[in-house]
Amino acid sequence: MTRHWESGVAYGTGEVVEYQGQKYKIIQGHTSQSDWIPGISTAALYQHLGSEEHHEPPQQCQASRGVYEHPQVPAQNPNSLERWLEDARKRADEFRRSGPRAPTTWVLVKGHEIPGGAIEAGKEGDSVLYVARAYVEDGIYVGKAGKHLRQGAEIGRQHKSHAFNEYEILVGDSRAVRWVETRGVPNPQNFGARHVEVGVDASGRQIFITQVSHNGGIHPARASGGASGAYLVYGDGELAFQEYRVLCYA
Repeated sequence: MTRHWESGVAYGTGEVVEYQGQKYKIIQGHTSQSDWIPGISTAALYQHLGSEEHHEPPQQCQASRGVYEHPQVPAQNPNSLERWLEDARKRADEFRRSGPRAPTTWVLVKGHEIPGGAIEAGKEGDSVLYVARAYVEDGIYVGKAGKHLRQGAEIGRQHKSHAFNEYEILVGDSRAVRWVETRGVPNPQNFGARHVEVGVDASGRQIFITQVSHNGGIHPARASGGASGAYLVYGDGELAFQEYRVLCYA
């Protein structure tokens, strides 16, 4: 039986709710909030079914013996901002149509639109920080997103800070990931788990999602294969850290 959506209700995965004449399937169990209403910005929580219920379930990531089976994502450089945006829009459309196909997904957003299910990666004062990804100059890089940031996201490249109004944000099941302590040059063989995929920079080096502590806060940052340390976009530039954490699958 379909229930009308209400705030403050604990919904389980697979339940169907109705909101403003449209039906939505719960794709991540959660307790509803007034600012997480069913719609495009909460696509990590709700799959839109339309006004008539669709009976084919979305393709979900599968787990075996408690461990997710992760799709193999090739590391590719989209070669231009336009190509990256085109690919990002296709990924977002597919995610909103079919729901998550893996424990984490990159979803294209604009400005301060933080979708439900965005993975929290740190905190600066009272503001929560999330992982952002965008094409910067000649490659894909990661940085931070937050409602307190001027345009929504900030990403570092060559020791400079770049602000973005349109970018991808990492959403997914926070129980499926963990932060792994490391230092120096990132070596996936030392992580003890598979890292969350980002892509490659202009030189073809893997980019890693990292986390560092700085000035009383915890911040998402980036590291590159072959380069020592993690880099945090901060102020107008970047700060280097030899000790950091890498985001991996649990």
